[in-house]
Amino acid sequence: MFNKFRKIRNLTTHNKALRLERELLRNDFSSRMVIAVLSHPTDNYKIDKVQMLEHESEEKIEVKAFYFHNERDYPIPPFKSIHYKFFVVKQSTLPVILDSEHIKKKIKKPSKKSFKTIYGTLQNWEDQGKQLALINKRKRKKRVYYIKGSLQEDLKQYVGKFMALRGEVIKDSESVYEADLMVKKIIKIY
Repeated sequence: MFNKFRKIRNLTTHNKALRLERELLRNDFSSRMVIAVLSHPTDNYKIDKVQMLEHESEEKIEVKAFYFHNERDYPIPPFKSIHYKFFVVKQSTLPVILDSEHIKKKIKKPSKKSFKTIYGTLQNWEDQGKQLALINKRKRKKRVYYIKGSLQEDLKQYVGKFMALRGEVIKDSESVYEADLMVKKIIKIY
């Protein structure tokens, strides 16, 4: 299989095959073995979850794979890929049985609140009264972060100062140059 991939004169495909081969060569196959779940060459495919169960009473290793596949008609078909999951487990003589289940909807992982550190100059911003904003200018782009949260009152004394604030950025769909910043922590005031 690796040799077939190497024959393809595609740098990405060659590098993926080489990286996978090196990963497999690191394993000690005298005490461990590899269980691989591979797809046919396809597109719009994702292996979402794989469970491994060892049934000693039934003398088998059962591999349950949940996958998502969406068939689409393209005017120009895309390159097809082989999707895979590899697992290194303790060596066994038990047969490995694959049980796969098609998931109708793609499972989206709940997005974690990503906290970012934003640098900029704190200024008063007129918007229905006094509003603080952190102005970030870099690479000839100006971004305005409207300050929200409980630390807003504490920050009023530092208007005009350059600072680093950590918080959750809530993007406004109307503008890529403006966002709300829920401040959780004042990192540094310069």
